Amino acid sequence: MKATQIVTFTLMGLSAFRAAAQCTLPVNVPSPSPTCTGTSLVSGNNNITLTSGTTYIYSGSTLLDLAGDKIQGTLLVCGDLELDNLNFSGVPSIVVEPGGTLTISAPSNAFKGYITNYGTLTVLNGSNQVTLDAQIANYGTMTFGDAGANSGTGIQGNSGGIELLYNAAGATFTVEGNSLNNMPVTNEGQMYFYADLNQQTSSICETNDAVLTVADYNNDTNPGITLDAPGDQAGLIVTKILGGNSSNGTIANSSNVLICENPGITIGSPYLPGSATVMTNCTSLSVLPLSLTSFTASATSRTCTLQWSIAPSTPVRDFVVFSSTDGKNFDSLQTLPAEPGTLQYTCEVPLVGPTWYRLRLDLEGKTQDFSALVLADPGPENGGAESLRVQPTAVTGNQLQIYSQLEHPVQGSWIVLDLRGRVVLEQAADVQPGRSITQLALPGLAPGTYELLLQGAGAWIRPAPFVLVRP
Repeated sequence: MKATQIVTFTLMGLSAFRAAAQCTLPVNVPSPSPTCTGTSLVSGNNNITLTSGTTYIYSGSTLLDLAGDKIQGTLLVCGDLELDNLNFSGVPSIVVEPGGTLTISAPSNAFKGYITNYGTLTVLNGSNQVTLDAQIANYGTMTFGDAGANSGTGIQGNSGGIELLYNAAGATFTVEGNSLNNMPVTNEGQMYFYADLNQQTSSICETNDAVLTVADYNNDTNPGITLDAPGDQAGLIVTKILGGNSSNGTIANSSNVLICENPGITIGSPYLPGSATVMTNCTSLSVLPLSLTSFTASATSRTCTLQWSIAPSTPVRDFVVFSSTDGKNFDSLQTLPAEPGTLQYTCEVPLVGPTWYRLRLDLEGKTQDFSALVLADPGPENGGAESLRVQPTAVTGNQLQIYSQLEHPVQGSWIVLDLRGRVVLEQAADVQPGRSITQLALPGLAPGTYELLLQGAGAWIRPAPFVLVRP
C-alpha cells in the first residue's frame, strides 16, 4: 500500500505571520530551471574560463574537480560539482538548482556576482575570510566552512555595488569562522554564526519567524537589527559573548526583537539592547505563532489537502489560500470565511506538481498576516522516476526523515557520504515500493554537509543532500 506523503510544519515560538516586507529583497533572481540547458562541463574541463554571455551546466552525479577555472558567464549546477582555486571575473551568475550540490574550495579572490542557491552550496577557505562582493540569495542550505579542518572560514562584506546577503524563509545559512559584516543582510530563515559576528557599516534586517544564532555578537550600528513591519517578531540567540565593543550600538529599536541569552554567557560593556525583549538563561527560540498553531499539506497525484488550526479566540475573518510553483511568486486560489467557534480547517486544492502553499489570515482590526510556507510534492505519477530526499535538509537532531518514491522494493543499505565521498555511515535498508517515510539514526556524526544514498539491486536513485547542524 502506498503511503500518502504528509508535509507538516508545526509552528511553535515566534509569531507565524509576516506583514508587508520592508527588508531589502534580492533582484535578478532566476526561478529554478525545469531543464538545465547550455554548454556541458565534462571531465577534463580543467583550468578553463567560463566566458561571459555563455551558460554552462553540470548535471553529473559524481564530483567534478575544476582547478584554476574562472567564472565570467552563467553556471547552472544540477548535479554534484566541486570547484577548486576558483576565480570570479566581472559579474558572473551561479545557480545551484534544487537537488544540486556545489562545493567551492579556496576561492582566490572576492566571491562575486549573483549567487542563487536552491540546493546545497558549501564554501571552504581554510582559516581565511571570504570576501563577499556579490548578491547571495539562499533558498536552500548554504555553509561557509565546516566543523573540521575548515572551521575558520568566515565572511566579510564590502557594503557596495550589488552586495546583499538574503536568506529566505525555510533556508539555512551557516558560517563557521569570524565575520566582519559590511553588507546588508535580510534574514527570513535560520542563520548561524558559530564564531564572532561584528556588525559594522550595515545592519541585519530580520522578518517574522527569522532567528539569528551567534556565539560572539558585537554591534557597531544603530539600530543593529531592524524589523520589516510592526507586529512581527524576530530573534537573536547569543551563546558566548554579547556586546563589549567600545562603539557598540543599540541592538534593536523594538520590543519585537527577542534576545535569547544562553546560560553563562559573558555580557560586555557597553551593552545596549535598546527596546528589545531580553530573556536571560534562555536556551532556544522556537517558532510559536500567536494565532496559527499548525499548517500541513497532504499530497496525492492530483490534489492537495491543506489543514490548519488556530488558537482559541483568534479574531480571524477570512482565510485566503495562495499557491506557488517556484516558492517566490504566489497566486491566490480561494477565500474561506472563518466559522465562529471552529479551530480546525480543511481545504482541497488542485495539484499539478511540487507546489508551495501559504495562508493569509485576515484578522479583525488588523492588517493581513501570512503564514509560513508548506511544500506539497506529489512525487512521480503512475510509477514514474524514482526519487529520494531528506526533509528538512537542515538536520538538527540525530535522525534523518527520508521521503522515498520507489517502483520496486529495495533491500540493501543506506549509505551516508561526506563531501569527499567517504562512507561515514552504513545501515541496512528495506524499503517498499510506492511512497514511504523512513527514519534513519545518525549516531556520532559531526556537523557538516553529507549525501544519502540508497544502495541495492535495481536502485538507481539520485543521492539526497542534507546538512547536519548543531542543535
